[in-house]
Amino acid sequence: MTRLLLILSLFTCSTLSFAYSVQPMVSEISPSGSNSQLMMKVENTSTEPLELQIDPYHLQFNENQTEELVEAYDDILVIPPTVTVQPGQFQSILVRYIGDPSILTSKSYRVVFDQAEVQNNADKGQSSIKMKYQFLTLLNVKPANSSPDIKHERTYTDNGKWFLELTNNGTSYARLSRMEWKVGSPGSLLAISANDIRSHVSGNLLLPQQTRSFEFIPFDGIEPQAMAVQITESK
Repeated sequence: MTRLLLILSLFTCSTLSFAYSVQPMVSEISPSGSNSQLMMKVENTSTEPLELQIDPYHLQFNENQTEELVEAYDDILVIPPTVTVQPGQFQSILVRYIGDPSILTSKSYRVVFDQAEVQNNADKGQSSIKMKYQFLTLLNVKPANSSPDIKHERTYTDNGKWFLELTNNGTSYARLSRMEWKVGSPGSLLAISANDIRSHVSGNLLLPQQTRSFEFIPFDGIEPQAMAVQITESK
């Protein structure tokens, strides 16, 4: 299987004539049964036809904690894998898990919507530029009764930045902004809102049986080095 290191460039120039959206960007399905598939929707909001290649990849993190993608055609079926969407129109995409239905821990995937190269001739007198646009959606396959179990390993600094080292000892992925956080000194923990977590912690996904370090901005009034952290699944 071909290993691909995730490289994503996002362009938001308003002069470009090609634009589209994909929904949902984050989703969860089951490994078996009627909930093992979902419909995704692509909308072409431009004035030109949109050509897309849609491919599934297994999401994992390498030793440098960089996201890495591995082709996952044996696990995820995409129908149709290529589409042409006319201006102002929608296209539905069926995404189905066809891997091992008896998995005990969750698996995470990227369903990548890859647009054909776009010729940008917006600026007269300048050389045209070929650009490639991608939407990388997150698809989680979660078995019944699986759950994350997050442990705060340590808080440390590196090159003047603060980091939280977290381990997921559970059987399900965790999206940190969807977990319930309490921080403070041991024996005196305060609940932190999801908005505060998103603004203070860089990064969100923690896979089962994985340890990752997340850069964070210290919370007001709490000494980072002595900070106690409790992260539990939202009820």
